[in-house]
Amino acid sequence: MIKLEKDTMFYKKLSYGDIGLWKRGSELIATVWAPLSKKVEIEINSGRLMELQRNEYGIWEGALTPFDDDGEYCIILDKKEKLPDPASKFLAHGVFGYSTIVDSDLKNTMDKGINIDLRNAIIYELHTGTFSKSGNFEGIMEKLDHLEKLGVNVIELMPIAQFEGSRNWGYDGVFPYAIQNTYGSISELNQLIREVHSRNISIILDVVYNHAGPRGNVLNKFGPYFSTKYKSPWGNTMNFDDPWSDYVRNFYIQNAIYWIDFFGFDGLRLDAIHGIYDNSPTHFLKEMRMEIDKYFKNSNKKPLLIAESDANNPLTTSSIGQCGLGMDAQWCDDFHHSIHTYLSGESQGYYSDYGDSGHILNAMENGFVYRGEYSRFLERTRGVKDSVVSPSKLIVFSQNHDQVGNRKNSDRNSSYLGKEKSLLFGAICLLSPYVPMIFMGEEFFSKDHFWFFIDTEDAAFADSVKKGRNDEFSYFTDKVDIPAPNSYEAFMESKLQWGLLENNENLKYMDMYENLIAIRKKFGLGYGVRFETALIGEVLKIQYFFSKNSKMICTFNLSEEPVNIDEIEGEVIGSSSDDISNSSKIEAYGFKIVNC
Repeated sequence: MIKLEKDTMFYKKLSYGDIGLWKRGSELIATVWAPLSKKVEIEINSGRLMELQRNEYGIWEGALTPFDDDGEYCIILDKKEKLPDPASKFLAHGVFGYSTIVDSDLKNTMDKGINIDLRNAIIYELHTGTFSKSGNFEGIMEKLDHLEKLGVNVIELMPIAQFEGSRNWGYDGVFPYAIQNTYGSISELNQLIREVHSRNISIILDVVYNHAGPRGNVLNKFGPYFSTKYKSPWGNTMNFDDPWSDYVRNFYIQNAIYWIDFFGFDGLRLDAIHGIYDNSPTHFLKEMRMEIDKYFKNSNKKPLLIAESDANNPLTTSSIGQCGLGMDAQWCDDFHHSIHTYLSGESQGYYSDYGDSGHILNAMENGFVYRGEYSRFLERTRGVKDSVVSPSKLIVFSQNHDQVGNRKNSDRNSSYLGKEKSLLFGAICLLSPYVPMIFMGEEFFSKDHFWFFIDTEDAAFADSVKKGRNDEFSYFTDKVDIPAPNSYEAFMESKLQWGLLENNENLKYMDMYENLIAIRKKFGLGYGVRFETALIGEVLKIQYFFSKNSKMICTFNLSEEPVNIDEIEGEVIGSSSDDISNSSKIEAYGFKIVNC
């Protein structure tokens, strides 16, 4: 038997309730990680000081009792700079202001959430600031009737962690525990989540653990939050495997639990996990999955984790027991790129790997197109040979914030494909065996741009972002007048124009989406129904077999010419045209759905 020495230590993990400063009843409790500092104090309401004591892990702790005030606080390191708390829960005055004292009683305990069944999920991605006129949580609540009517049952919020200024996609957040102050208060976010759940709709949050934004970032002033050996195209990568990484890993894992437990989100979408670098024996994402499962083990809550990854690695969604990361699903870019390039004819950048009709058939059959094949764009093999991923683990889309916003003109396929092709693209996604996702406004044929936008007072930083965006699209040969990311124009042109729903054509387009979603739900297309696909010329066909004598045939015409299909035997339950007769003709870029 091995006897442990007296000085053997195991790192003590903190829960999110022990990270940062919290008001609990009449007590103020503070925990700050600053391993390289000699003295740490907290200044409350620009007056009262609380001195903290250090433990062996570089964690400083302290408490004030009694404490019955509200207000703000800052952290003073080594009697020098006054800084906001890296674990701030709210910053009323933005990233350069002090932290707001938050009461733990604000926790959303009024609903249990809704567990998501991806087999039946219709996901709707939205950006809080541009989704509504008011650009806040209240604005989302005002549009819930619209989403409920559409048939959406999962809302995915783009990141809401505090960033500089009032305009940003959200991926430049610098305080991962704090709600963006221009979107609303903690209470208002709780109210939104409760209202969403009251309509039997789930809600998940996009979080960013691959980097942090630059402006207003105080993390590295407290400790080695960032890696010194890995680089990211978006910013400093997190320190998940270097000295002092235990706390950093715990900080972000507890952040994930915080959003789910404190506010009641039903899951998370993890941004660009291929940019999370970790050479530890247990990968950060695997540990996150295990810790989340452990935290909610004795509850009825089953939080969902969706990853964004370009690696086409089946281990992303394999279980922990199968040596995977344990993610519930991942975005499938291959599905989008295959259809997009065929319908648009574009071949710049990563689109150069696609464009053949066979790619569409492959995507429909397997989700991933690149499964061990050589990528000309990457100049290396991509994916895993003969890999199989369950359709309920792959998210597909005709639009999302990346595929719109990261085009040079930040335009939607409604602008460059037109109505027929756009509707065809959406129909293929909604009637596929995979999990469909809609990007805000897609359902009513919005043509609004989704420009990349920021709000900074630093002119040099604004210029560098503008240059970076222009360099990113240097492979495009066409000239496009891109508004400066820091301009108010870029933000306002990205707001959804809800007035379009006063037009009959846009209403009719939305009716099409409602019908497609209703068909998907009624026939349970995501529930592992056996399906077969075929590509005959430019006609794509998916057949779903419900029983020996019952099936549904979805036929999509990828051609610019009308086509005649096999004689229809059954009921036409959906069509891209007003003609729902049993005619065997399908117009250019049209489709028909037949229940046999």
